[in-house]
Amino acid sequence: MNFFTTFVSLVAIVAIFFVFRTLRDRRRRRGLPYPPGPKRLPGAKTYGDVISLRVPGQVIVILNCPKPARDLLDKRSATYSARPVIPFYDLADWGWLVPTARYDDAWRARRKIIDHGLRPSASLQYQPLQRTKALDLVRNLASSPERFREHLELCQGAIIMPSVYGYDVKERGDRYIDVASEISKLLWRTILPGALLVNDLPMMGYLPEWLPGMAFESLARHGRKLGEDMRYPPFQFVKNGMRSGTARPSMTLTNLQEVDDIDSPESENAQRLIAEALGSLYTAGADTTVSAMATFFLMLVQYPDIQKKAQAELDAITGRTRLPDFSDRARLPYTEAICKELIRCRVVTPLGAPQDMTLFIVVASVLSVFTVGQAKDALGNEIQVDCVSTGALVR
Repeated sequence: MNFFTTFVSLVAIVAIFFVFRTLRDRRRRRGLPYPPGPKRLPGAKTYGDVISLRVPGQVIVILNCPKPARDLLDKRSATYSARPVIPFYDLADWGWLVPTARYDDAWRARRKIIDHGLRPSASLQYQPLQRTKALDLVRNLASSPERFREHLELCQGAIIMPSVYGYDVKERGDRYIDVASEISKLLWRTILPGALLVNDLPMMGYLPEWLPGMAFESLARHGRKLGEDMRYPPFQFVKNGMRSGTARPSMTLTNLQEVDDIDSPESENAQRLIAEALGSLYTAGADTTVSAMATFFLMLVQYPDIQKKAQAELDAITGRTRLPDFSDRARLPYTEAICKELIRCRVVTPLGAPQDMTLFIVVASVLSVFTVGQAKDALGNEIQVDCVSTGALVR
């Protein structure tokens, strides 16, 4: 492609951007005006509890206190609680992901499947698995503490995959774990404002791929393939197990057992919803729980006094002769408070019941076995830890 063609293409893209923005702003002005707000940085004290902030490609309305949040997002949720439209997700065919999908009948059906598997009574069955994998985590941390992030990822994957699909994850590098981790990272990286030009200019999705600035097309194809690999191979693993009589108990098996005939074309839509719902469950839960666990280790280094108080509480219950169990949870209020603070102080995304229990058993087990402190250099001096949040939805 010669210089002239490239130049004309760039001019065309810029012209399309300004036309699109002008038409969009005119259409928005026909409705109610936006709340007052600053041109650059927000300030609740200056502009009130509900303000608006313009960023490239969109207007963000910020709710600064609980009352307007309840009034708009709860009482009038049908109008104001819809998911934002993310054009890249449409190009990547990610409309099946429950956390980011738009509200419709299919979304409600998927959400019902997930809620059924995460209800408190059902989540009790995951506790033996969570306890076993927390013990494996402790062993791995003792063996190679410098690889703690890898061990956390393996622990979470080894809990979710058996719970959702009855598939036993033995080591890091498992194909299902890698796919879920990759799509999760791509999901959160492309949702941020300004991450991709197509999210600000949806019409770019219809332009030829050879134009400058169209690299998102190949990224969308990659995302589409990841989505297919996340939904269907592990789902098919359960179906094959049902046919051979080797399927292990799992959320997928429970849902498929309610389908009249898994080999009937009439059941394809029901099976598709199951595959999408439970694929969403792992995709959304993998990185969020691992992030909360990683934050736990950071907090132990930054607040050693809290670590000591929690260890004293645990020692009083276990007598230092065993690891804590879920039956001890009601008698460990300080440890429980640490888990809640991990979710509060560094919000990742909402955790479901099994992930919440995973966090508890991991926190309690690690505190019972290890004292986590700052690393030291060759001279024995402590190496200071920098607390930096990444520019993504999942830290």
